[in-house]
Amino acid sequence: METPNVLIALLGWLPFVQVLFAMLPSRRAMVVGIVGAWLFLPPVKIDLPGLPDYDKVSAAGIAILLATAIFDSPRLFSFRPRIHDLPIVLVTISPGISSISNGLTYYDALSTTFSQVMYWAVPFLIGRLYLTDLDAMREMAMGIIYGGICLIPFCLIEMKLSPVVMYKVYGIVSFLDSYRLGGYRPCVFFRSGLELGLWMSVATCVMYWVWKTNGLARILGFPATAALLVLAVTTVFCRSTGALSLLLIALITLHAATRYRRNWIVWILVAIAPVYFALRISNLWTGEAAANLVRAVFNESRARSLEYRFWNDNLLMAKAAQRPLFGWAGYGRALVYDEYGKIVSVPDGLWIAYYSTFGLFGLSSMTLSLLVPGIAFLRRFPVQTWTDLRIAPSAVIAVVVDMCMLDGLVNGQLNLVYIVCAGGLVSVALNPHDRSLWPSSRRSTQIPAYGAGRLSTASASQPSSLHYERLGRQFLLQDRYAEAREAWEHALAILARPGQTQSRQWCDQANNLAWMLLHARSVADRDISRAIELARAATESDPKSSTYWNTLGAALYRKGSFAESAATLKHAIILSEESTAFDSVYLAMALARSGSREAAWRTFSEAEEWLARNPAMKLKLAELLEEARLIVEPVASSASPS
Repeated sequence: METPNVLIALLGWLPFVQVLFAMLPSRRAMVVGIVGAWLFLPPVKIDLPGLPDYDKVSAAGIAILLATAIFDSPRLFSFRPRIHDLPIVLVTISPGISSISNGLTYYDALSTTFSQVMYWAVPFLIGRLYLTDLDAMREMAMGIIYGGICLIPFCLIEMKLSPVVMYKVYGIVSFLDSYRLGGYRPCVFFRSGLELGLWMSVATCVMYWVWKTNGLARILGFPATAALLVLAVTTVFCRSTGALSLLLIALITLHAATRYRRNWIVWILVAIAPVYFALRISNLWTGEAAANLVRAVFNESRARSLEYRFWNDNLLMAKAAQRPLFGWAGYGRALVYDEYGKIVSVPDGLWIAYYSTFGLFGLSSMTLSLLVPGIAFLRRFPVQTWTDLRIAPSAVIAVVVDMCMLDGLVNGQLNLVYIVCAGGLVSVALNPHDRSLWPSSRRSTQIPAYGAGRLSTASASQPSSLHYERLGRQFLLQDRYAEAREAWEHALAILARPGQTQSRQWCDQANNLAWMLLHARSVADRDISRAIELARAATESDPKSSTYWNTLGAALYRKGSFAESAATLKHAIILSEESTAFDSVYLAMALARSGSREAAWRTFSEAEEWLARNPAMKLKLAELLEEARLIVEPVASSASPS
């Protein structure tokens, strides 16, 4: 029997979301409506006579679609399905096909299909409608981060008092496996501590990567570093080892892929679930090795728990093998019973539930629904772009959706927010605007061959300087330096004001191009003379910019004018009132080359100290730092007393 608070919360969510859409921008209202429903509505169903069950998933989906129709109807009617949406269609119809193939009624087929629409199709559609670009995905990422932070007080309460919050608010008891690893495992408003642990791990992963890529300085008035630390510690004390393992896998994947700039590292993460299904269903892998590993790393109790899961799955797979294509459908037909009619095996993982109930058809469509969005995103945005400030939130969400797929190997939970994110990843990958700015590495993007005269009098119909600037950045991230230079030269030609002082926008673009011409990987792509020309023009137009003087000093060093380079770099430091490693590294090399040995070593040490305080910059300066070390350290050795 549902308590009054349960009815008020679930039924009241519909008008609440309408108020959100009336007061907030529609995209933000959607994020609040989805994340808020998943985190704070009770995990129970209301039995409505003659209608499918009503729970927080259907409450969120119906409320947002209704608000979209009322407040943002053009968005709803602008949707156009694409081939990437096919897996969602297949997973939606899989229960109906299974029901019919098992001789059940058409009413049963329609009823189960409607349930699947609410759990899969509607959230995916919401993501496709609202998370249409990189900025929208950032807003979704921030919603996940705020969602994790908002749960911290509730988690701390339950760690101290046991899972009591849901009982106090909704009258629902949630003590499932509540005491573990020497303390209480919180549940808050989730069905179990496993669900909460995964959510907190996801929020930590998303916040870390946005913070790591310099996309988050403060949150709720606090320094982001401190907030991240509190969130991470809370996540650890949620005592969900499986979720923490997934968090570790996600972070290793992100760091390794971006550090070595290799897409195949992410492909390995994507392939784990399908390979696992294939090995388990074909009985090529029994899981005994995994249980022994857990026994060696953790303890006998955890190993036995894992062995029981494998044994349970084996029973269900044996029965599913009798109807492998479309499964046994609903009403408990896929479960295993003893001779007395007692259930002896129930599905723990999401994958075995889909395989036994809906067969290979249902399992394959479910898998594709969660993996295709991430694959589409990876093909559009290679991993070398994932540290970009604008792309990083979408990149970490792509990894999070893969985490959800991996969690389904052992747990049967399906998160509404992740399916919305999957829809958003498809929309971002298909966004024609982003496609023009971030072309696939598999496609050669051609820059229109405008002449200098036409560019100087560009009409509104021609690509803007911003277009060429962003296109150049993408080429640079893909190490296509010649094409990046061409794009940025086009941007400069559009912005140029002959005979006049150049604009700040022109100077910034000239500075970027000059820096690239000094540091291209291939010597053939470097042009020191052009870099000096651009840097001098920028400093003449804006003589108070320390950044432009820094670039000029670097260019003069590459030319071999070491004394002039040192003087220019010192002037840049005076203008900025603070020496950064971008100044100090080149200044140390210029001083060493011009004979100021002790000053060179002292300056290089300052650069290392600055990088210790700003570790996010180490990757950008790694090669330059190593070059400087080879030049300065011999000098330091010779300057040291024997």
